[in-house]
Amino acid sequence: MVRWNAHGGIKMILNVDGSSIGNPGISGFGGLIRNSDGAWVHGFAGNIGFSNILHAELLAVYHDLVLAWDLDIKDLWCYSDSKIVIKLLSDHVNE
Repeated sequence: MVRWNAHGGIKMILNVDGSSIGNPGISGFGGLIRNSDGAWVHGFAGNIGFSNILHAELLAVYHDLVLAWDLDIKDLWCYSDSKIVIKLLSDHVNE
């Protein structure tokens, strides 16, 4: 069952997604920020041009985090449907 998860009602939620027609191909991204009640706070969308799906997904996360920072939102959860992006953002990276 799909349902809203407010994580105890204390955090803002970022939902991000990238899209590519072909890989590489024409690409874009979008996202939104919702409050703990699930109400829309702010959203965005962008066109990348010719790129790949990983680039689109990462740009979605980047733009949503910049937007959250600009809105002075510091305590939040970020959701992405890309396992690769989640792994890149959460795993330790060796220099």
